[in-house]
Amino acid sequence: MPGDIRDILNQVVTAEKEAQASLIRRREETAATRSLLNTAKLMEDNPLLVRLKELEALEKISGNCRQERVMKVFISWSGPQSKGIAQSLRDWLPKAMQTVQPGCQNMT
Repeated sequence: MPGDIRDILNQVVTAEKEAQASLIRRREETAATRSLLNTAKLMEDNPLLVRLKELEALEKISGNCRQERVMKVFISWSGPQSKGIAQSLRDWLPKAMQTVQPGCQNMT
């Protein structure tokens, strides 16, 4: 084959491959968008799914932290009602996020 014809054939093959890759990308984007839409519809009808998604996000964030790193959180309170909330929060936080180390003012 003369050089010009070979170059033209290479350009045609390259263009076809690029078109196929573009089509695959668009299909994947469409599938991802459909999946997000379906998730949004489910979450709209079920608040429990929203809470689950929030917890998954928290887990992902806390999982990205190295185990050596600890986030210290100070919890303050004033009055009997906020003291109970502070105690509950102090007990719950390490269970929800293992990298959190809560501290409270004196609880006695």
